[in-house]
Amino acid sequence: MGLIGKLLGGSALVIMVASVFYVVMQRLWDANGQRSRYMEEIKEIHLQTAERAQLSRNSTPVVPKAEELSAMPRPHVASTIVPEIPAVPRAVPVTMGAAGIDSKKAEIETSVRSFFEAKTIEDMLAFVRDPERIRPLMVDYYKRHQMPNFTWARIGDVNPIQEPGYRMAYVQAQFVGADPVYVIVEEDHAGAIRVDWESSVRYGEIAWKEFLQLKPDQPKLLRVLASRPSATAATDSYSNDEVLEIKHPEETGTVYAYFNRNDPQFATLIEQMKGRQWKNVPLTLRLCYPGSADDGRVVRVAGVEGKGWLILQNTGS
Repeated sequence: MGLIGKLLGGSALVIMVASVFYVVMQRLWDANGQRSRYMEEIKEIHLQTAERAQLSRNSTPVVPKAEELSAMPRPHVASTIVPEIPAVPRAVPVTMGAAGIDSKKAEIETSVRSFFEAKTIEDMLAFVRDPERIRPLMVDYYKRHQMPNFTWARIGDVNPIQEPGYRMAYVQAQFVGADPVYVIVEEDHAGAIRVDWESSVRYGEIAWKEFLQLKPDQPKLLRVLASRPSATAATDSYSNDEVLEIKHPEETGTVYAYFNRNDPQFATLIEQMKGRQWKNVPLTLRLCYPGSADDGRVVRVAGVEGKGWLILQNTGS
């Protein structure tokens, strides 16, 4: 009985040791299996990363096209509605002159007031941009129009204009018993403030009414408003042409002006139209009628002058 007890006890000890050994080995096996699976996953990640890097080195980066960029959604930004200054080219406010616009308001008011209170062409020329070039234009214009007769009140808003190489501003002139008038002023190299007379009167080489009646086949400079029309006649016959609906800012009558959109001389025209979404864009154009005037509503753009209603050259700034 004692021997049998010792055998049973020894067997139990062996079985217990074997069970402990089995459990330990099973855990080690599972750990090794997990470690192997983990290492296989890491290896796969590295292989995929290497393959992507190789593809990147062997391929040309894809750059979104301009039209794709423009189609991408933009974050919503709250906007403030600002009244638009009528019939003058848009610009971004910047400092006017070295001392800034605020320090020049007195000089601006003096020049603008003197400009509007002038009774003769010579008096007005003293406060006008590029007076030598403007003199014959003023003589021609005031043969057809009366000199201005305003009772001065004050200047209103003064907004600097961003135009590289120029020191300019929009100025609102206010009068007694009359609507305000917006003019563009420039500070010249001597510090004098001068008014842009041409844009203030929308000067053209011929009156709009006469242009429509006479239908000149030689180009005439005119200050107009241009828009992209919703529909026009005979567009199929002008495969490379752009068409604009042309109106005068003050007089009645509409014509449709064609120009070759691929012609480099009209690049600034397209730029100006795009800048104001092709709607009521102030332009200074040379227009003429084609050989056959048809119904008198089709004209040709022969040239583009300046920016908006402003001719920038020969200013002395």
